[in-house]
Amino acid sequence: MDLSQIILIGTLESDPKKLMKNSNEFYSKIDVKVYRPFKDDNSTYRFDIFEVKLWRGVAEDLCYVGQKGCTVVITGRIETRRIRKNGIEITTVEIIGEKVSFDPIIAQREPSKRDGIKAND
Repeated sequence: MDLSQIILIGTLESDPKKLMKNSNEFYSKIDVKVYRPFKDDNSTYRFDIFEVKLWRGVAEDLCYVGQKGCTVVITGRIETRRIRKNGIEITTVEIIGEKVSFDPIIAQREPSKRDGIKAND
């Protein structure tokens, strides 16, 4: 069996918005800021921002509860698609969030204090 799974722990960069595809299929695209587990040459923690797509009930629940700045734990998968743009074939990578939870322990700590923290700490 093949498996493509990803776990992101980070903060929402903006309030989630509920979008609609077709007539009744809800989805949301969110940006999640994830700090790297090491400091750069200037002794500061850098971060990456990942776009995550959520579908149906997961999207609706996050839009109802989530807000900018809250800490989320997202479990999902990575998908690739090939599209043709201006005669050139491009491979795109998407993160699809399948489960979202909120971690109040991690949310209360500064980024520098999150190193090595597990969900059960």
